[in-house]
Amino acid sequence: MKPIFCSLERVREWLLGDGDKISDDPTGKSGKSSGGKAGGEGGKSQSRSAKAGLQFPVGRVHRLLKKGNYAQRVGAGAPVYLAAVLEYLAAEILELAGNAARDNKKQRIVPRHLQLAIRNDEELNKLLGDVVISQGGVVPHIESQLLPTKSGKGRKEGEEEYSGLVIRTHFHRLPYSRSLFVPFISSMRWLAPPDRRELTLIIFCLTIFTFAYNFTNSTRFLGIDAAATQGVLGFGSLGFGASNIIGSDGRKLARWRDAVENLIFGDWGWDSGHIAGDGLERSQALGVEPHHAMWMSGKEIPKVNGIEMQPFVSWGRNVPTVKVLQHTPGHSVLDNVILFKGNVYLVTDDPGGLPSLNSIVSPPNFWSKISTAEAIEEFGTYGGRLGGVTFISTDPSLANSTLHELWRTYSTLDPSIDAEGRTILPQPQRLFMPFFHPFTDPDPPYENPMLPRPRTDTGFHPFLVKAAFPQMTVMFDQDWMDYHFMEVPYVVERMVIVDRNSGNVLPEVVSPYWWEPIRKQLSTYLNLENEKSKKKVITYVHRQNQHPQYDWDSPTPKLRAEDHELLVKKLEKMAYSYGHEFNVVSALDFETSWHARISSIARSTVLLGAHGSDLMDGMFMRRTPQTTVIEFFPQDRFVRDRATMAHGLGMHYVAWCNDQKYTSDNLPPISKPENDEATLTVNADLVVQTVRDILSRS
Repeated sequence: MKPIFCSLERVREWLLGDGDKISDDPTGKSGKSSGGKAGGEGGKSQSRSAKAGLQFPVGRVHRLLKKGNYAQRVGAGAPVYLAAVLEYLAAEILELAGNAARDNKKQRIVPRHLQLAIRNDEELNKLLGDVVISQGGVVPHIESQLLPTKSGKGRKEGEEEYSGLVIRTHFHRLPYSRSLFVPFISSMRWLAPPDRRELTLIIFCLTIFTFAYNFTNSTRFLGIDAAATQGVLGFGSLGFGASNIIGSDGRKLARWRDAVENLIFGDWGWDSGHIAGDGLERSQALGVEPHHAMWMSGKEIPKVNGIEMQPFVSWGRNVPTVKVLQHTPGHSVLDNVILFKGNVYLVTDDPGGLPSLNSIVSPPNFWSKISTAEAIEEFGTYGGRLGGVTFISTDPSLANSTLHELWRTYSTLDPSIDAEGRTILPQPQRLFMPFFHPFTDPDPPYENPMLPRPRTDTGFHPFLVKAAFPQMTVMFDQDWMDYHFMEVPYVVERMVIVDRNSGNVLPEVVSPYWWEPIRKQLSTYLNLENEKSKKKVITYVHRQNQHPQYDWDSPTPKLRAEDHELLVKKLEKMAYSYGHEFNVVSALDFETSWHARISSIARSTVLLGAHGSDLMDGMFMRRTPQTTVIEFFPQDRFVRDRATMAHGLGMHYVAWCNDQKYTSDNLPPISKPENDEATLTVNADLVVQTVRDILSRS
């Protein structure tokens, strides 16, 4: 391409209005134009740009002006002036962009340098402030004519080559006192190796990112308290010291925990010296995703008092001695009770410091106190160990309150049980019932041991133990005697004893939420903990269809048929009118399954039914200001078993006898006539009104 020369001085003359002095001499010198024939014949054809001494196309600018209809008439001088101004602006911008590229130590001009040139110049920024490069501010395409050439021959002093366009600058004649710098521009290469400046920037950015992303450990590495540093950024002051954001339990401190931390590790408490967790991991809801399973027990060595207990232990002459942790007549918690050859031994050198055996069990036929010396002679130097917590009921009579009383006695060891059911007490491992045979029928022939056999009635449903005490095994008289027939003594690490014949005084409640761990375990098994229904539930439990042949000890209490039907009808109507839920469940498994019955009771706000052990399941109701147990009695009979249960759990209790209502403040005296009436009568209207009043209580 033939170089075209342009003197910027000519642009200046045009801007000053001296358009008539423009010369066609490419050297930029002014002179007279040749005239006459000689001049016309000897002259060559020149473009309007060449005549004006410009590089920008004057003819094209003229055509665009006329095509755009900017005015009715476009004069011959308008495109010349416009082309000169555009060329001058281009030269200025190239100069400033070259300076920007040089300042950034670059050998080529990129669009960013053009932006810097315009924005950093007050006049250009004002003139081109609203001008943007199309397609997002980048040059979409560069014509091949604008690409740099390697040839630099034939240039005169004061000239610089830019893609075939040679600009001759007159530094002393420019309108501004700064030189024109047009750098050599080459094409941008994406795969060009980074220079030292770019490598430094990359390393710096990676360092800052690593420090900021792992801010906690970075500050700890520098010996700075991360929590205090965060306070500096927000509210506090910078602190140095040995403070650690990781607590003794391996979790972050409370002020550092977030939703992700709680999701992974949980928000349970961890008391020093105890196993971590809130106890909910001991059971898993029935049928809950993703595995449809319930966790029952773990393969672990039981611990009590933080000490691992091995199955066998050698004590030499240091025989384990008994310790009394809690005692009221009939309710005791003892450590180190020894079973050996049909007897239960309490080893102590201070027999007067122990409660009397009659206040522990009655009669104490096979229980005795012996000294350490006698124990060494009797037991030897080693024996087996029943680790963990052992429940034992030495009462030969049936009672649905056995589990309730055992846990109440055991819970006295932890006064810190809270409303969420969190406790430091390990779950019981076994329940001994030494006066109960596992089955009610005679033993089958030895050669046919697989016959299904009716199990004995323990006072509580066999499913209840597996749901509410998933780690506990129920053991009967044969299991109890197995340990006595062993050749070595067995030390029961911790024994919780309930014997109603020794006394019926329940231990004092040390925490109002003492039953909550067990209630929540059953509720979790039933998948009721996350239930969002706000309806109040009324449950009526009955045995209306029980056959008389199953009334072993006494007639089964039940309402008159007409009273039963009327009560159900009126309760259904009241529940429908006030938006409550009403359930009628049978205490007989062939009519209502245990799962359906206990689920309805556990969700209930009001539980009512004829007097008897069926209402003891009310202990699993959620405690609210309206939670109430209503019990129907015959004339001249009253027992306080259910009232004691309700009061111990913070529930309300109401007793009905015909048309007479008794509340917790005016309960009738205890009366147990020899001949119980099997059929009860109630006033359905009064009962329904009482239920309505209870549910409206705030």
